[in-house]
Amino acid sequence: MGGGRYSLRFSNGNQFGSYERLANQWIRHLDLGYEHVVPADGDGIYMYDLKSGHRFYTDTGSFPYLYDSTLKTWLYYVPDKHNTGRYTADPRYFANMTTGQVFTM
Repeated sequence: MGGGRYSLRFSNGNQFGSYERLANQWIRHLDLGYEHVVPADGDGIYMYDLKSGHRFYTDTGSFPYLYDSTLKTWLYYVPDKHNTGRYTADPRYFANMTTGQVFTM
């Protein structure tokens, strides 16, 4: 029950990446995996990350920075240095913007 594959680049040049629309506001992001996406005010979105169980917020001016409401801090989703326009996947690397710690999730 997919809705096609999309590739999104924000107006500021940040690449969100490729994703497939599924049913009931779910997407399968090529790098992040399964995300339940709910629009926020303005150009933001809330995402429930199925893999980690964490809830993220981001917007067009912030991505690849994600606010993790579970950890209560901003994370930087690390780009894949071997694949332009892609992010790390399996494992996914994030940098905690409060502590500077890089970790997988």
